[in-house]
Amino acid sequence: MDVHGHGVGNGSLYVRVSYLGLGAKVRHQSGPRGRAPGPRTTTPHGTLDPYLTPHGTLDPYLTPHGTLDPYLTPHGTLDPYLTPHGTLDPYLTPHGTLDPYLTPHGTLDPYLTPHGTLDPYLTPHGTLDPYLTPHGTLDPYLTPHGTLDPYLTPHRTLDPYLTPHGTLDPYLTPHGTLDPYLTPHGTLDPYLTPHGTLDPYLTPHGTLDPYLTPHGTLDPYLTPHGTLDPYLTPHGTLDPYLTPHGTLDPYLTPHGTLDPYLTPHGTLDPYLTPHGTLDPYLTPHGTLDPYLTPHGTLDPYLTPHGTLDPYLTPHGTLDPYLTPHGTLDPYLTPHGTLDPYLTPHGTLDPYLTPHRTLDPYLTPHGTLDPYLTPHGTLDPYLTPHGTLDPYLTPHGTLDPYLTPHGTLDPYLTPHGTLDPYLTPHGTLDPYLTHTAASNDVIINSTTWS
Repeated sequence: MDVHGHGVGNGSLYVRVSYLGLGAKVRHQSGPRGRAPGPRTTTPHGTLDPYLTPHGTLDPYLTPHGTLDPYLTPHGTLDPYLTPHGTLDPYLTPHGTLDPYLTPHGTLDPYLTPHGTLDPYLTPHGTLDPYLTPHGTLDPYLTPHGTLDPYLTPHRTLDPYLTPHGTLDPYLTPHGTLDPYLTPHGTLDPYLTPHGTLDPYLTPHGTLDPYLTPHGTLDPYLTPHGTLDPYLTPHGTLDPYLTPHGTLDPYLTPHGTLDPYLTPHGTLDPYLTPHGTLDPYLTPHGTLDPYLTPHGTLDPYLTPHGTLDPYLTPHGTLDPYLTPHGTLDPYLTPHGTLDPYLTPHGTLDPYLTPHRTLDPYLTPHGTLDPYLTPHGTLDPYLTPHGTLDPYLTPHGTLDPYLTPHGTLDPYLTPHGTLDPYLTPHGTLDPYLTHTAASNDVIINSTTWS
């Protein structure tokens, strides 16, 4: 529809409405004649013409169908975001600039990242870069030639087994640590043992250490000066008989153990029996122990509650003195240790005395020692061969009838006195005579009886 209006000079408005395609014309005259008409903005029905602007010009924002023109911006310019087909231009961003993610063909640019930067994972040919990791960094496993780096481990660390030349490092062990057997020159270290530790037998000069034993320990017999240690026994232990001053320790027994009869003050210990053991009848307070039997052993019949329990001690533990049958263990002493008087068969050990020492009367075979007297001393009647000593009398004294050669002494009478008929040379005394009828000795014709 085309609308035109103008004045006719007499105050009336002349309006021509032309409907496109119909060729209709309308003449309307009103108002004073002779006045110029204003712009036409209404339809023949008196409503605002939607195709016209207030200035009576065609509305540039409308299409011939009276709808908003999708190709125009609010400013009446061509919309840069639209194609000639009225669709969004795929090459443009919302800001009207060329989309950096698209190629001239409208496809996603394979060389660009979502941020519009060059994709570090792609080569100029659009393929994945074999030198890059998924993080876009240089792959540490690859050489510049794209091959695996022989100097790196799967953990991206330098291979400790290889030298800079790619050969096995002769100074390293299979664990990548320095070989303890080699010197910096690659030769066997003379100071190390096959275990890689310092050889305890060698000094820093490579000579045998005079202070060490063949076992590599300090020689217990030597002082730091290399002299024999006067405080040590031949077994390398501290001499139990000596004090740090080298004097005999008054608290020790001849066996090198603490004298059980003495307190640290050197007085007799009131808690010990004459055998040096703790008095089983006394508590640490010196009172009679209510848990002990008259034999000094723990009462196997009492529990901590005072009830009879043959298997428990007063402390609720298994009684070491009892067998599983509740009887006293014949192999144990009142102290719970193996009884040294008994054999594994429970019989008295024939080799021990009541004092738990080796029986001096017995041989290692358990027979009576023929060399000992009932007192345990060497039998004076026996020779080292176990035969009767021909030089001794039944009293153990030297036989006065025998000479040092074991023959009868010619100077003695059967009574062991000097023979009055003999001279000191063993010949008949010429001054003495005797008759066969009597024992009278006649000297110089005088009879002595």
